[in-house]
Amino acid sequence: MTDKELGFIERKIIDNGLLQFRKYDSYVRESLQNKKIIFGAAKNFNDPWDCNLPIEISNSEKEIFEFLKQANDEGNYRKSLSDLKNLSSYYYINRDELARELRDEINRNRRFTCFNIYSEKQVFGNSLFWANYADKHFGICMKFKGEIIETMNSFYCEEGEFISPLPVEYSKEIPEFNYIKNRLGFNKKSSIQHFFGIKSMEWIDECEVRFIYENYTDQLEDYLQVRFDTSLLEKIYLGCNFQEFDIKQIKKILSLEEYQHVKISRMVKSPKSFRLIEQIIQ
Repeated sequence: MTDKELGFIERKIIDNGLLQFRKYDSYVRESLQNKKIIFGAAKNFNDPWDCNLPIEISNSEKEIFEFLKQANDEGNYRKSLSDLKNLSSYYYINRDELARELRDEINRNRRFTCFNIYSEKQVFGNSLFWANYADKHFGICMKFKGEIIETMNSFYCEEGEFISPLPVEYSKEIPEFNYIKNRLGFNKKSSIQHFFGIKSMEWIDECEVRFIYENYTDQLEDYLQVRFDTSLLEKIYLGCNFQEFDIKQIKKILSLEEYQHVKISRMVKSPKSFRLIEQIIQ
Protein backbone atom coordinates (compact mmCIF):
# COMPACT_ATOMS: atom_id res chain seq x y z
CA MET A 1 0.00 0.00 0.00
CA THR A 2 1.48 3.34 -1.06
CA ASP A 3 1.72 6.35 1.25
CA LYS A 4 -0.86 8.10 -0.96
CA GLU A 5 -3.32 5.21 -0.64
CA LEU A 6 -2.73 5.03 3.11
CA GLY A 7 -3.31 8.76 3.47
CA PHE A 8 -6.59 8.49 1.54
CA ILE A 9 -7.84 5.68 3.79
CA GLU A 10 -6.85 7.55 6.97
CA ARG A 11 -8.73 10.63 5.75
CA LYS A 12 -11.77 8.48 4.99
CA ILE A 13 -11.64 6.98 8.49
CA ILE A 14 -11.37 10.37 10.20
CA ASP A 15 -14.26 11.76 8.11
CA ASN A 16 -16.61 8.78 8.48
CA GLY A 17 -15.63 6.80 11.57
CA LEU A 18 -15.34 3.07 12.19
CA LEU A 19 -17.85 0.33 12.95
CA GLN A 20 -17.44 -2.82 15.01
CA PHE A 21 -20.05 -5.58 14.84
CA ARG A 22 -20.20 -7.88 17.88
CA LYS A 23 -22.22 -10.67 19.36
CA TYR A 24 -24.01 -9.29 22.42
CA ASP A 25 -22.76 -11.65 25.11
CA SER A 26 -21.43 -11.41 28.66
CA TYR A 27 -17.92 -10.68 27.39
CA VAL A 28 -19.10 -7.66 25.37
CA ARG A 29 -21.24 -6.43 28.28
CA GLU A 30 -18.25 -6.72 30.61
CA SER A 31 -15.96 -4.89 28.19
CA LEU A 32 -18.44 -2.01 27.83
CA GLN A 33 -18.90 -1.77 31.58
CA ASN A 34 -15.13 -1.65 32.02
CA LYS A 35 -14.72 0.85 29.17
CA LYS A 36 -12.60 -1.58 27.19
CA ILE A 37 -12.30 -2.97 23.65
CA ILE A 38 -11.83 -6.68 22.96
CA PHE A 39 -8.75 -8.01 21.14
CA GLY A 40 -8.57 -11.64 20.02
CA ALA A 41 -6.10 -14.18 18.62
CA ALA A 42 -5.76 -14.62 14.86
CA LYS A 43 -6.69 -18.30 15.09
CA ASN A 44 -10.29 -17.27 15.83
CA PHE A 45 -10.81 -15.47 12.49
CA ASN A 46 -13.42 -16.92 10.14
CA ASP A 47 -11.25 -16.64 7.01
CA PRO A 48 -8.68 -19.50 6.98
CA TRP A 49 -6.10 -17.28 5.19
CA ASP A 50 -6.58 -14.28 7.49
CA CYS A 51 -3.31 -13.73 9.41
CA ASN A 52 -2.46 -17.24 8.25
CA LEU A 53 -0.86 -16.82 4.82
CA PRO A 54 1.58 -19.56 3.80
CA ILE A 55 5.13 -19.06 5.07
CA GLU A 56 7.61 -19.38 2.23
CA ILE A 57 10.72 -21.19 3.52
CA SER A 58 12.85 -21.93 0.43
CA ASN A 59 15.86 -20.52 2.26
CA SER A 60 19.44 -21.73 2.18
CA GLU A 61 20.95 -23.22 5.29
CA LYS A 62 23.19 -20.16 5.53
CA GLU A 63 20.15 -17.82 5.53
CA ILE A 64 18.49 -19.90 8.24
CA PHE A 65 21.67 -19.74 10.32
CA GLU A 66 21.98 -15.96 9.90
CA PHE A 67 18.32 -15.56 10.85
CA LEU A 68 18.74 -17.69 13.99
CA LYS A 69 21.91 -15.82 14.92
CA GLN A 70 20.15 -12.46 14.52
CA ALA A 71 17.20 -13.65 16.64
CA ASN A 72 19.60 -15.03 19.24
CA ASP A 73 21.47 -11.72 19.48
CA GLU A 74 18.31 -9.61 19.58
CA GLY A 75 16.71 -11.82 22.24
CA ASN A 76 19.91 -12.23 24.24
CA TYR A 77 19.34 -16.02 24.31
CA ARG A 78 23.10 -16.74 24.52
CA LYS A 79 23.11 -19.88 22.37
CA SER A 80 26.53 -20.87 21.09
CA LEU A 81 27.42 -20.66 17.39
CA SER A 82 27.73 -24.46 17.40
CA ASP A 83 24.17 -24.83 18.71
CA LEU A 84 22.88 -22.36 16.13
CA LYS A 85 24.60 -24.23 13.30
CA ASN A 86 23.12 -27.53 14.46
CA LEU A 87 19.69 -25.94 14.74
CA SER A 88 19.92 -24.34 11.29
CA SER A 89 20.91 -27.73 9.81
CA TYR A 90 17.93 -29.33 11.54
CA TYR A 91 15.49 -26.68 10.27
CA TYR A 92 16.96 -26.87 6.77
CA ILE A 93 15.95 -30.53 6.70
CA ASN A 94 12.72 -30.18 8.72
CA ARG A 95 11.16 -27.21 6.97
CA ASP A 96 7.61 -27.87 8.13
CA GLU A 97 8.77 -27.51 11.71
CA LEU A 98 10.59 -24.30 10.80
CA ALA A 99 7.35 -22.95 9.31
CA ARG A 100 5.46 -23.79 12.52
CA GLU A 101 8.09 -22.03 14.63
CA LEU A 102 7.98 -18.95 12.42
CA ARG A 103 4.19 -18.89 12.56
CA ASP A 104 4.34 -18.97 16.34
CA GLU A 105 6.89 -16.16 16.37
CA ILE A 106 4.73 -14.02 14.09
CA ASN A 107 1.44 -14.46 16.00
CA ARG A 108 2.39 -15.26 19.59
CA ASN A 109 2.58 -11.75 21.03
CA ARG A 110 -0.11 -10.11 18.92
CA ARG A 111 -3.89 -9.81 19.25
CA PHE A 112 -6.38 -8.08 16.97
CA THR A 113 -9.60 -6.10 16.95
CA CYS A 114 -11.34 -5.45 13.64
CA PHE A 115 -13.38 -2.52 12.37
CA ASN A 116 -15.10 -1.49 9.14
CA ILE A 117 -14.99 1.99 7.68
CA TYR A 118 -18.45 3.49 8.19
CA SER A 119 -20.89 3.71 5.30
CA GLU A 120 -24.67 3.64 5.15
CA LYS A 121 -24.46 0.55 2.95
CA GLN A 122 -22.77 -1.39 5.73
CA VAL A 123 -25.17 -0.38 8.49
CA PHE A 124 -28.47 0.02 6.70
CA GLY A 125 -28.23 -1.87 3.44
CA ASN A 126 -26.06 -4.93 4.03
CA SER A 127 -27.72 -7.45 6.30
CA LEU A 128 -24.79 -9.84 5.71
CA PHE A 129 -22.66 -7.81 8.12
CA TRP A 130 -25.27 -8.29 10.81
CA ALA A 131 -25.73 -11.96 9.97
CA ASN A 132 -22.02 -12.82 9.90
CA TYR A 133 -20.53 -10.55 12.56
CA ALA A 134 -23.37 -9.68 14.91
CA ASP A 135 -24.87 -13.04 15.82
CA LYS A 136 -27.52 -13.23 13.08
CA HIS A 137 -28.88 -9.75 13.89
CA PHE A 138 -29.10 -10.52 17.65
CA GLY A 139 -25.92 -8.52 18.28
CA ILE A 140 -24.80 -4.91 18.21
CA CYS A 141 -22.74 -2.55 16.08
CA MET A 142 -20.64 0.14 17.75
CA LYS A 143 -19.75 3.32 15.86
CA PHE A 144 -16.50 5.06 16.80
CA LYS A 145 -15.18 8.44 15.79
CA GLY A 146 -12.44 8.30 13.20
CA GLU A 147 -9.98 9.85 15.62
CA ILE A 148 -9.62 6.41 17.18
CA ILE A 149 -6.85 5.73 14.64
CA GLU A 150 -4.73 8.22 16.60
CA THR A 151 -3.87 5.37 18.92
CA MET A 152 -1.58 7.28 21.29
CA ASN A 153 -4.64 9.10 22.63
CA SER A 154 -7.31 6.45 22.00
CA PHE A 155 -6.10 3.59 24.22
CA TYR A 156 -4.70 3.52 27.73
CA CYS A 157 -1.72 1.23 27.25
CA GLU A 158 0.39 -0.15 30.05
CA GLU A 159 4.18 -0.36 29.88
CA GLY A 160 5.19 -2.87 27.23
CA GLU A 161 1.89 -2.62 25.34
CA PHE A 162 1.67 -1.22 21.83
CA ILE A 163 -1.36 -0.70 19.55
CA SER A 164 -1.25 0.32 15.90
CA PRO A 165 -3.92 0.56 13.15
CA LEU A 166 -3.55 -1.35 9.89
CA PRO A 167 -5.88 -0.89 6.88
CA VAL A 168 -6.43 -4.20 5.10
CA GLU A 169 -5.33 -4.64 1.48
CA TYR A 170 -7.36 -6.92 -0.81
CA SER A 171 -5.60 -9.08 -3.38
CA LYS A 172 -6.58 -11.59 -6.08
CA GLU A 173 -3.48 -13.68 -5.38
CA ILE A 174 -1.21 -14.25 -2.40
CA PRO A 175 1.84 -12.00 -2.90
CA GLU A 176 5.31 -13.51 -2.79
CA PHE A 177 7.07 -12.91 0.52
CA ASN A 178 9.93 -14.58 2.36
CA TYR A 179 9.88 -13.88 6.10
CA ILE A 180 13.49 -14.91 6.81
CA LYS A 181 14.84 -12.75 3.96
CA ASN A 182 12.67 -9.91 5.23
CA ARG A 183 14.15 -10.19 8.72
CA LEU A 184 17.66 -10.27 7.25
CA GLY A 185 16.93 -7.08 5.32
CA PHE A 186 16.81 -8.57 1.83
CA ASN A 187 13.06 -7.99 1.47
CA LYS A 188 11.97 -4.46 2.37
CA LYS A 189 8.21 -5.01 2.36
CA SER A 190 6.61 -4.87 5.79
CA SER A 191 6.01 -8.31 7.30
CA ILE A 192 3.21 -6.76 9.40
CA GLN A 193 1.37 -5.66 6.25
CA HIS A 194 1.90 -9.01 4.55
CA PHE A 195 0.85 -11.37 7.34
CA PHE A 196 -1.81 -9.24 9.06
CA GLY A 197 -3.04 -6.83 6.40
CA ILE A 198 -3.77 -8.86 3.25
CA LYS A 199 -7.04 -10.64 2.51
CA SER A 200 -8.72 -12.12 -0.53
CA MET A 201 -10.53 -9.77 -2.92
CA GLU A 202 -13.71 -11.67 -1.91
CA TRP A 203 -13.77 -9.59 1.31
CA ILE A 204 -13.28 -6.17 -0.29
CA ASP A 205 -16.74 -4.88 0.67
CA GLU A 206 -15.71 -5.04 4.33
CA CYS A 207 -13.38 -2.01 4.02
CA GLU A 208 -11.63 -3.43 7.09
CA VAL A 209 -9.22 -1.68 9.40
CA ARG A 210 -7.68 -3.75 12.17
CA PHE A 211 -5.83 -2.67 15.27
CA ILE A 212 -2.85 -4.78 16.30
CA TYR A 213 -2.04 -5.14 20.00
CA GLU A 214 1.53 -6.17 20.78
CA ASN A 215 3.00 -7.18 24.13
CA TYR A 216 6.36 -8.95 24.45
CA THR A 217 6.49 -8.98 28.25
CA ASP A 218 3.39 -11.05 29.15
CA GLN A 219 1.88 -14.38 28.19
CA LEU A 220 -1.24 -13.41 26.22
CA GLU A 221 -4.67 -14.99 26.55
CA ASP A 222 -6.69 -15.73 23.41
CA TYR A 223 -8.89 -12.76 24.26
CA LEU A 224 -7.98 -9.64 26.20
CA GLN A 225 -9.44 -6.20 26.84
CA VAL A 226 -7.79 -2.78 26.59
CA ARG A 227 -9.21 0.47 27.99
CA PHE A 228 -10.13 3.11 25.45
CA ASP A 229 -11.22 6.75 25.45
CA THR A 230 -15.02 6.44 25.78
CA SER A 231 -15.58 9.85 24.15
CA LEU A 232 -14.70 8.09 20.86
CA LEU A 233 -17.78 5.83 21.03
CA GLU A 234 -20.59 7.71 19.25
CA LYS A 235 -23.48 5.32 18.82
CA ILE A 236 -24.61 1.74 19.34
CA TYR A 237 -26.92 0.08 16.83
CA LEU A 238 -28.96 -2.91 17.98
CA GLY A 239 -29.71 -5.72 15.54
CA CYS A 240 -33.27 -6.25 14.31
CA ASN A 241 -33.44 -9.48 16.37
CA PHE A 242 -31.99 -7.87 19.49
CA GLN A 243 -33.84 -9.18 22.55
CA GLU A 244 -36.28 -6.78 24.21
CA PHE A 245 -35.12 -7.65 27.75
CA ASP A 246 -31.53 -6.75 26.75
CA ILE A 247 -32.49 -3.18 25.78
CA LYS A 248 -32.90 -2.17 29.43
CA GLN A 249 -29.56 -3.78 30.20
CA ILE A 250 -27.62 -1.92 27.54
CA LYS A 251 -29.37 1.33 28.47
CA LYS A 252 -28.17 0.79 32.02
CA ILE A 253 -24.60 0.27 30.84
CA LEU A 254 -24.75 3.41 28.72
CA SER A 255 -26.14 5.39 31.66
CA LEU A 256 -22.60 5.44 33.06
CA GLU A 257 -21.22 8.97 33.13
CA GLU A 258 -18.59 8.13 30.49
CA TYR A 259 -21.32 7.07 28.02
CA GLN A 260 -23.86 9.87 28.48
CA HIS A 261 -23.17 11.13 24.94
CA VAL A 262 -23.70 7.73 23.24
CA LYS A 263 -26.85 7.37 21.11
CA ILE A 264 -28.79 4.12 20.72
CA SER A 265 -30.64 3.01 17.60
CA ARG A 266 -32.31 -0.22 16.65
CA MET A 267 -32.40 -1.70 13.16
CA VAL A 268 -35.84 -2.83 11.98
CA LYS A 269 -36.89 -4.55 8.78
CA SER A 270 -38.35 -2.39 6.05
CA PRO A 271 -41.91 -3.48 5.10
CA LYS A 272 -41.29 -2.60 1.43
CA SER A 273 -37.74 -3.72 0.63
CA PHE A 274 -34.94 -6.00 1.77
CA ARG A 275 -33.38 -3.23 3.80
CA LEU A 276 -32.83 -2.33 7.42
CA ILE A 277 -34.20 0.94 8.76
CA GLU A 278 -32.77 2.85 11.70
CA GLN A 279 -35.16 3.42 14.60
CA ILE A 280 -33.79 5.83 17.22
CA ILE A 281 -34.24 4.68 20.82
CA GLN A 282 -32.41 7.45 22.70
